[in-house]
Amino acid sequence: MAVFATGVGVDTLFRMAEKLGRRGDLEAILRRAINVCRGPKPVAALKRAGMPVSMRAASPHTTRELLEAIDALDATEPLELEGVLVVHHGERSERLVDALASKSPLVVELLLYAWEMPEETGPLAKLVEEIIAGELGAVAFTTQVQARHLFAIATERGQREALVQALNERTVVVAVGPTCAETLRSLGTPARVVPESPKMGPMVLSLARYLDGGRSER
Repeated sequence: MAVFATGVGVDTLFRMAEKLGRRGDLEAILRRAINVCRGPKPVAALKRAGMPVSMRAASPHTTRELLEAIDALDATEPLELEGVLVVHHGERSERLVDALASKSPLVVELLLYAWEMPEETGPLAKLVEEIIAGELGAVAFTTQVQARHLFAIATERGQREALVQALNERTVVVAVGPTCAETLRSLGTPARVVPESPKMGPMVLSLARYLDGGRSER
């Protein structure tokens, strides 16, 4: 089985295989494998490469839906896996790996790109100051790592408590989807707006409706 959580990861994997002269080997493996995708982007990337897609997670394409898709395959015909390849999406998903380890004696993980703190953190520090000062009516998070980086900068500057208070009392916190919302909740700032469809457009529309009607959208 090969589990793809990212389209960029698929493209990078094929690019590196091409560079090493091993693209044919990679294609042969994936044509024999059960290829499971977390969302539409890895599906599109695999199709561009001419590879089959066995299963994709349902919307909103979080780890939960991905595991449900794999469990559905297992329920239809018990899986006898010799190994699983996991291509992560910018950071390691321990929950996904633990679940797959219970189904296969071998789990190979690839983290082909990683979300890291930017070298220049001045803009993040400025954003912390603006939120605390009440200068922003809303802050929208499109990935969970954005929230973690913002809080890391606030903690480093001794402003975490002030940031939490401002986000809970004066600023509308918006999360693009349930995974991002879960991270914000764990940081002490539950999102007031979470669109039903975890995409940029629905997020903006949900925020607009919230600001117009003053009610929570989840």
